[in-house]
Amino acid sequence: MLFVTNRALKEGLKSEAGRAVNFDEDNDEPLASVFFCEKHEDGMTEIMSDPFLDRVRQNSVKEIIVFVHGFNNTTEKTFEAAAKIQGRCDEIAKGDYLVIPLIWPNGGKTGIVRDYYEDQDRADGSVIAFARILAKFLEWRAEHDGEVGCLKRVNLLAHSMGVRVAVGTLERWRERDQTLPRVFRNVFLVAADVPNETLERGKSGYPLVETSRTLTVYHADDDLAMRASKVANVRNREVTRRLGHTGPEEMSRTASNVFAVDCNDFNDAEDPGSGHGYFSGVALRHMMFTLRTGRVDVNDRFVVPDNHQRAVRLPGTYPDPIDARALNAVDRQRLRPPDTPPATQEI
Repeated sequence: MLFVTNRALKEGLKSEAGRAVNFDEDNDEPLASVFFCEKHEDGMTEIMSDPFLDRVRQNSVKEIIVFVHGFNNTTEKTFEAAAKIQGRCDEIAKGDYLVIPLIWPNGGKTGIVRDYYEDQDRADGSVIAFARILAKFLEWRAEHDGEVGCLKRVNLLAHSMGVRVAVGTLERWRERDQTLPRVFRNVFLVAADVPNETLERGKSGYPLVETSRTLTVYHADDDLAMRASKVANVRNREVTRRLGHTGPEEMSRTASNVFAVDCNDFNDAEDPGSGHGYFSGVALRHMMFTLRTGRVDVNDRFVVPDNHQRAVRLPGTYPDPIDARALNAVDRQRLRPPDTPPATQEI
């Protein structure tokens, strides 16, 4: 599995193609340096940026999914999550998608509350490094403009505090260059640990909206991590609900390419206890529909009454997406849930 990281390595900062590398698990400080690497069965190897990007270009896959993990994750858990996403993509469309995790340093040692605050600092400290990755990618793409391999679509899947990393990276890029290219085909934000007005024009997350063709927010009001996050961020003077808890504060204030998907019907079943880590089940099936068809599935039977035409409530019975090449009226009907009123829950 290819991956990029700004975590400290035991072998030091000096990059070298082909060197074996290991994470320094005792050092959680975010580095400005980035390392382009590959994980294989017997360890990890540094590849360097140009060979890494050439590997991606020459790969036969059609689309790239960049995965940014959340807080309080060990590196092994991050690799496991990325492998699970890759596996589900292969089940639906083998050979079409390549998942590349961006691994930023976070805790997992001192307790979830303390790690939460420290991971916010680590997430913010990782922005410089990932802005450098974005710059490197755009420069490389410009150099290879017109080549078949550079026509691969790039998608972003960010979970929890990984959304904070993504938002900060694009915000920093916007501050530096003033303009933003259309980097991502689709952006998927799951259980986003940022304020729920973040995606509105003029807010910190708007650059993420500008750089994507579609942006879909997956949220759940019984995500306990989001409730805890709201309380924890009072210390940061953010007295607001989280995007991953309620979805956008007001859909009418978001751009027309922003969609909201209520995952309350299945998030706790997929991640019992916290209802927070639900990005690789039903939600991923919905994402795959977007990837396969080029549009977000906002079937009228999913729409939440008195909400917004871009806001839907996804049933736990949502099926695996059908191959876009075979999509027809009969197939579309299969995606419609039973004709029953959607449940509602007070927040």
